[in-house]
Amino acid sequence: MRPLVDPRSVTGAQQAPRDGQDAPGYVRRVRGERDRRTVTVEPVEDGMAAYHAARVMSERHLYEIQAHYTSEQVPLMIGMLTRVAGAYRSATRELREKSD
Repeated sequence: MRPLVDPRSVTGAQQAPRDGQDAPGYVRRVRGERDRRTVTVEPVEDGMAAYHAARVMSERHLYEIQAHYTSEQVPLMIGMLTRVAGAYRSATRELREKSD
């Protein structure tokens, strides 16, 4: 059975919270072809590329920080930061799945 409404489609009033994602270019709004009152929110590929670029740059800065720790402390710090980054990715994935 096909849903009556595309779960990604929202009304204009529901769209306001997504302004924070739209402005920096992470998502774009597409008006419905049949019903111009609906809007579908679609992820923008360049938005994910910007996120990954920021992550790479952040990692570079984190490696600069590691110079302040002993060689015994570095693996622990990198392990912790890697797990923190993984937790953020998991949370982001869960949020995306909820919105679909």
